[in-house]
Amino acid sequence: MKNGGLITYIYNDAREEGLAEGRAEGRAEGRAEGRAEGESKLSALILLLQKDGRISEINKVASDEVYRAKLYKEFNLED
Repeated sequence: MKNGGLITYIYNDAREEGLAEGRAEGRAEGRAEGRAEGESKLSALILLLQKDGRISEINKVASDEVYRAKLYKEFNLED
């Protein structure tokens, strides 16, 4: 390999490594944002249930994904 070929190889390798790092950071940031949004949405639902005196439904909301989705729709908390 000539010097030019070696430099190109090193550049391409570093570039691919940088792109992979950027993608990994982006995924991590996206997951963190998604978790924060999900927590906020669940908190809002719990507060609304509490306000409506539907305290007994809070445990079901925490454990039943289908029921939780139904209540998100009922309280207009859908995405």
